[in-house]
Amino acid sequence: MNELTEAKALLAERKALAERTYEEKLNELKKDPVFDEAYRRLARLKFEIARREVYGLEKSDLEKEKEEAEKTVEKYFAEKGAKADGADYFCKKCNDTGYVGGKRCSCLEKLRVETALKNNPSLSSVPACLENIDFDFYGKNGDLYKKYAAFLHKKVVDGEIRYCTILGASGTGKTYLATTAAREALEKGRSASVVKSVVLNKIFLNYHCAPLEKKEEIWAKITDPDFLVVDDLGVESLLNNVTIQYLYELITERADKKTVITTNFDL
Repeated sequence: MNELTEAKALLAERKALAERTYEEKLNELKKDPVFDEAYRRLARLKFEIARREVYGLEKSDLEKEKEEAEKTVEKYFAEKGAKADGADYFCKKCNDTGYVGGKRCSCLEKLRVETALKNNPSLSSVPACLENIDFDFYGKNGDLYKKYAAFLHKKVVDGEIRYCTILGASGTGKTYLATTAAREALEKGRSASVVKSVVLNKIFLNYHCAPLEKKEEIWAKITDPDFLVVDDLGVESLLNNVTIQYLYELITERADKKTVITTNFDL
């Protein structure tokens, strides 16, 4: 399950809880005959007013009666700490549907990012965007890494470059830079993942040995993310008919997505 699907499921649970809570309070209130009569009368009045509007009939005589019924219903709901006009949804913009005007609501995006950070802890350990990096971390190479970050931001995260390889010795901050780029892509609405090359190699082997019906699910974990970082390429063992073969297939299949590779190797 990817982070968007997981976030939608969490939002659906939140929506169901709000509606269930409202129904429970309503059913409890209906046990009171005064409330029950007012609630039923309000429903009848709303229907009659709507009917008269359709046929262009006078309805002002019913409006005052409707207001009185509404006040009674609202008073009882207020005593229960609830709203009279329906479930008290967590998000008032989308009523916990996750979408406003056909676009993802900010509440769904927030849940998606939170879910991704929970599932991929390395992303939560870096800034939300490349420009927020503390380049003092790189010492005398700070200005150089600031240029690298600007390139990743402009050409890879926001640009058309699909593949980028970051070369350098161990401990020079390649992983930090690449992971921050992935986090920035995540914050901008895309799916992102960081995978160590040793783990990637295990995924390749798992895929290689898996029964046919399981292969698609395994492969999707590394082909589906919009932005993938393969970290420390070259430290993994070379498995015959596995490592190089599937790495090539992975890179080929991700031709329309973003892939950043870090490695200690030179060109």
